[in-house]
Amino acid sequence: MSTSMVLSVDCGPDGTPEQVDDAAAGLREELLELDVDVESLTGGPAPAGAKGDAITAGALVVTLATSGTLTALLATLRAWINRDDSRSVKLRIGDHTLDVQGLHSDELEKVLNEWSHNRSAE
Repeated sequence: MSTSMVLSVDCGPDGTPEQVDDAAAGLREELLELDVDVESLTGGPAPAGAKGDAITAGALVVTLATSGTLTALLATLRAWINRDDSRSVKLRIGDHTLDVQGLHSDELEKVLNEWSHNRSAE
């Protein structure tokens, strides 16, 4: 059974839509190395002159082939976030959301492991 989630990438208050899209594209490339399907979430065409859709800029839909893949996905997210302090990711599976930002590596690992354990237990 597969599980889908939405990852929303953010590059901090100074991040431009282009930086968010570039960061999401880089994260997508890393995630494709796992046993997951990754697609950009699109909200239709942007209005004339717009540089991105604020709702969907940096959003990825990730489908996990197995529940065990969640652990690898979270490890990849942890490493990706830790490489740039301005990055954050919001994960949403169904009604469950986790906003990951501004945590040191040890804190981030604890939060992600707890969240993963809670999702696996459902």
